[in-house]
Amino acid sequence: MIKVIDNIKFIFLFITTLVYTQELPPIENYAPKDYGAGNQNWSISQSDDKYIYVANNSGLLEFNGANWKLYPSPNGTILRPGAKRISTGTTANNLNATSFINKDGSIIIIALNDSDKALDYMLTINNKTAQINMPANAIQTIVLNKS
Repeated sequence: MIKVIDNIKFIFLFITTLVYTQELPPIENYAPKDYGAGNQNWSISQSDDKYIYVANNSGLLEFNGANWKLYPSPNGTILRPGAKRISTGTTANNLNATSFINKDGSIIIIALNDSDKALDYMLTINNKTAQINMPANAIQTIVLNKS
């Protein structure tokens, strides 16, 4: 009888150890009050510097792993639910850009200059190039309607 109890204790200890030693991925949920924006997010991407960018109905959210920052869309809500990310990147002069295509075919480019200096950059689409100036600490939204 004592041997049976010892075996039950061993099995219980073994199962308990297995349950507690399984590693779970670090998942954290954030509510709109945590990131200070709208409750609808529909596209997410990660830049080369590991920042997370989220298309939100209030604008563009940036998350550095500890803090959220909202860059409100200067033209109102133009990123629509169902928008798909086309690209994300950072240029040599630290201009961050993310582009999306809406279901209606319009392309939205959101550029972020979080430096203290104005930047000039070239935007080329379909062999057409435009030189654009971006003020320091600014966000730009460029809308290319389907023609």
